[in-house]
Amino acid sequence: MRSEIQRRLVILVLLMSSAVSFSYGQLYRLVNGGLLLESQMFNTDRGITYLGIRFGRSQRKIKNIEGTLGATFSDPSTYQFESGFVEAYHLGITTMYGIDNTDAFLLFEGEYSIPFLQNNPFDSPQGYYMDNELEYAINFDYQQVHLRFMVGAYILPYLTWQAGFDWGINTTPDRISYASNDPTIGRDLAIQEELMDKLNGLNDFGPIFGFGINFPFVGENVGEDHIWHFFVDSNWKIGFSDIIRTQSNNYRLQERQNRTLMWQLGAGFRISI
Repeated sequence: MRSEIQRRLVILVLLMSSAVSFSYGQLYRLVNGGLLLESQMFNTDRGITYLGIRFGRSQRKIKNIEGTLGATFSDPSTYQFESGFVEAYHLGITTMYGIDNTDAFLLFEGEYSIPFLQNNPFDSPQGYYMDNELEYAINFDYQQVHLRFMVGAYILPYLTWQAGFDWGINTTPDRISYASNDPTIGRDLAIQEELMDKLNGLNDFGPIFGFGINFPFVGENVGEDHIWHFFVDSNWKIGFSDIIRTQSNNYRLQERQNRTLMWQLGAGFRISI
């Protein structure tokens, strides 16, 4: 498993390096440099650092939940299972550094992500069971601190791509909500306590990539005035690590590889410092 992860990391680094080389060379010559230079938000004569705020919402899915929970409540041949996405809000700080005399930049971001909690887990369940007339809904309400590093470049005026790595630190590893449509039969409280005790949330690590649109506002004297810009971006993350550790239990919970898929839409502003 570790060798497979290392192989994927090597492939991703090679792809990122190829993309950066393409942006530096071929694309720059295609537009003769002028168009991209006019749209850049940073001064190509020297590096400029930007600091700002980013906010937005995301959707996250935990893969193979049916493998972890599938045999928990009854004979697998008697029930149906569905899994879905959970929505979350995020807010944090973004820092960008424009690399001298190129169209490339570096991004460092730190954000806090909080799930959009529903009063009823049936409203947006990550795990849903239907066993004859008894229904169950389960949500993993993990809050995370996201630390990410990305490298990117302009590919068209105001349009950028970016790719890198994201580390999600789980700050609520035992936060699980559970409900059934018949608490008397489903024993909701007992099952929820068992899930919280035996399923431990772990940190989430994986590659992240996306695209962005930047709208710069530059003063008359670029060397003296601050450069503001507003941006909108969209990122996708593919988790490499297992985010749920299953302990020995009486509910037939299984240890499986539970990785994440995440889509994130963000917006915000940055100012040169």
